[in-house]
Amino acid sequence: MNRIFIGIVFSVLGLYSGAACAVPSHDDQCAEWLCAPYGFPSGCEQAKHAYDWRRDHHMAPLPPYKSCDENSDGSSGLSYRQGYAAYIREHTECAEWGTQTVYTSMGPKESKTCRSYKTVPGYWKKGQPCLHGSYGPDSNTPKGCTDTKRYLEFIDTDGQVMGEPLYY
Repeated sequence: MNRIFIGIVFSVLGLYSGAACAVPSHDDQCAEWLCAPYGFPSGCEQAKHAYDWRRDHHMAPLPPYKSCDENSDGSSGLSYRQGYAAYIREHTECAEWGTQTVYTSMGPKESKTCRSYKTVPGYWKKGQPCLHGSYGPDSNTPKGCTDTKRYLEFIDTDGQVMGEPLYY
């Protein structure tokens, strides 16, 4: 009798935990193709949930496009690229170079100097992760990086990038 009771309890708990982690509907997963390129704007909450669910379950970030397009013959459609990106922090760079003649004991020498600087805002550099060096942030590769994330970039039927990349 106790075995039957314990079996029923575990069955109910299994059903309850399964309901809490329910698989998103096919429509919600296909809606990712419409919402993700634009950062999951308002009205895309279910598609965002489907995207997070797929990512948390180590699946491809989006379902195959041909499974979402009833008219697709499988030869064309939307696609995506994914990879790693390194975040390059805000920094200053030389905006204008000039030359200056420096007189040394060996004679005159041309020296390249910076005449003015500009501030470059932080940005994501796609194609490589941030590799941390042993001598602080200035020894990281690529230079000045502080973080690594994965990205998705959406491609339309003409091969053009749609919207902004999605970093996660």
